[in-house]
Amino acid sequence: MDFYERLSKYYDDIFQTKEKAITFIEDVISSKGGKLLDLAAGTGAEAVALAKKGYEVTAVDLSPLMVEKMQEKATLHNVTLKAFESDMCQLDDALLSNQDGIYCIGNSFVHLPHTEAMRNCLNSVYHLLKRGGSFIVQIVNYDRIFKHQITKLPVIKNEAKGLLFERFYTFNKEDISFQMKLTVGNADDEAAIYEQETRLMPLLKDEFMSIIRQSLFQQAEFYGTFDGEGLTHDSPALIAVMRKN
Repeated sequence: MDFYERLSKYYDDIFQTKEKAITFIEDVISSKGGKLLDLAAGTGAEAVALAKKGYEVTAVDLSPLMVEKMQEKATLHNVTLKAFESDMCQLDDALLSNQDGIYCIGNSFVHLPHTEAMRNCLNSVYHLLKRGGSFIVQIVNYDRIFKHQITKLPVIKNEAKGLLFERFYTFNKEDISFQMKLTVGNADDEAAIYEQETRLMPLLKDEFMSIIRQSLFQQAEFYGTFDGEGLTHDSPALIAVMRKN
């Protein structure tokens, strides 16, 4: 079992549903109850929440175990959710066309290998949207990370489940090495430790804007939180909202 398969087992015990993200998505999407597509959806917490609100939601993730978790969650909450395994940038136009909104939250976008892949992904999403539809991308605010040379993100603890999730950054010349460490076990037990290192493309705001301008979207609105606050160098997140004209 690789790290991401292991992580899928504990995902919902580590990460809480992003309630403010759900409200933000609803505020951005003009068509209430319309079609939504969740990219790199994890276990589908936000997708299921939006389906419960009456949206027609499709969710994709590269991990088959994450997709299985989504389907289980949809059944548990008695909602209709289309969930399947897919790369977030290799999407079936015929199957997923005419979306009112598409979103990719949780820093997944910077896992793409280079700026060309990011631009191609934006163009792919553009074709899936209805005219007037929106694409929401949320990543870590790397302007803040570099400004303050942050090398460690806040530790996530779930003492009831005996879980500790730690995340570290190592700055390279052209990218960032992102290390994850999952500790499973209570104080009375011998803990099991699982680790993974992956490469990230740390997008600064100006770099992201340059990629957007080279894409079919061309323009974007930027926010620093899901509360709708403006983006600054010290905002915790970078949220870009792009619209299909």
